[in-house]
Amino acid sequence: MDATSAGQPLTPVRHQTRNRIFLIFLVGLLLFFVASYVDLFLDHLALKAEIDTAAARLYGANERGLRLERQLQYVQTDAFKETVARDRLGMVQAGDNVFAVIVNPEETLNQAWMAPPNAPDVRDLPVWQQWLALFNLDIEILS
Repeated sequence: MDATSAGQPLTPVRHQTRNRIFLIFLVGLLLFFVASYVDLFLDHLALKAEIDTAAARLYGANERGLRLERQLQYVQTDAFKETVARDRLGMVQAGDNVFAVIVNPEETLNQAWMAPPNAPDVRDLPVWQQWLALFNLDIEILS
């Protein structure tokens, strides 16, 4: 007959074994709950980061929408149409003074307006001097 069924107290060895098994069970259960909690917490952090990213994208889309709406309103104004007609199409209004610049057709724009008169052709210089000429550096090298 078993000692517990007879109503007799447990022996110290059996009592310690039962306590250890119960303690191991409690520690295992605790580890399971901690692991589950950590997993849920990491999922929560990932979802929060995803929500923050989506919120930032939504904010950027709203800002872009507002900019496009303001641009659409401006494009529909007469001031925009006048600006495009003047700047891109070269049109003038009645009463505007028109000036024409006539350039000698034998000279290119670079030769006529950018290069000083009697300047040597930069392409004939060594590479390092071409770089100096590109940045308009006038350095004398002593021999």
